[in-house]
Amino acid sequence: MPIDYSCYLFPEYEVKGYSAKTLSDTERVKVIDVLYAKKIGDFQEILYNAILYNDNAVYAELIKFGINELSDFRTDMIGGRVPKNRLSIFAEYERDLFQSFLYEKEDEYIRVMMEHFFSCMKVEKIILFPSDYYESWWEKEDFVSKYCSVRLFDFFVQKTNMVEKVKKWDLIYAIVDQNNPAAMQYALTEKWLSKPKDIDLLFEYIQNRGNINPELVGYVLNIQSQNSKQKKKESFNTLSLDEKPLSVTELKKYGEPKL
Repeated sequence: MPIDYSCYLFPEYEVKGYSAKTLSDTERVKVIDVLYAKKIGDFQEILYNAILYNDNAVYAELIKFGINELSDFRTDMIGGRVPKNRLSIFAEYERDLFQSFLYEKEDEYIRVMMEHFFSCMKVEKIILFPSDYYESWWEKEDFVSKYCSVRLFDFFVQKTNMVEKVKKWDLIYAIVDQNNPAAMQYALTEKWLSKPKDIDLLFEYIQNRGNINPELVGYVLNIQSQNSKQKKKESFNTLSLDEKPLSVTELKKYGEPKL
């Protein structure tokens, strides 16, 4: 693989026998300033790596210089403009590295990384691949539930194709597992689950899970209550309206009332 020496600027990028952790942000930014003044280096690649390695100091310095857009190559790779099976060998390797960050990094790291990527690409949404959403374990695939966390849910709903590509039940279960009341309110408002039996099944899952935020439980109970009232109303209307009242002549068939 070609060596990108600009990666050595980033503390997160680890090379055997070398670590940029010994350099302060101020010193690393000075290197960027010198490179920019001498027009040395691929600044779009440096921008990409600054975002990938969550290096806010270098990222901010590049933005200050007006370097705020990723190359078409990186946008195709991260933004999903090219299907994974059509990526070059080099691009596929780089894309797998990005995917590993999605799996392994903490929520806040991913939130900052994804927001910066989105702001530097001319795309309406970041189109992630199925393998970004589901980790494979032998013959089983598990949805990456942290995408439904308090820090990540809004971004992944609004700026990625998660809602279109992930099964609604996987999202609902992940919202419970991540204990995210606002996400549950959104899911129920958007009618991701609409059948009363589905709401009952969800509540059963919440009960078995335990230690769930009372606000989240309240949203589900509210829907259960509404379904129960609707069912009683429909039952009453059926009893009241399905048959016409019996006439006096028809009532006499049942005999005179005893006084």
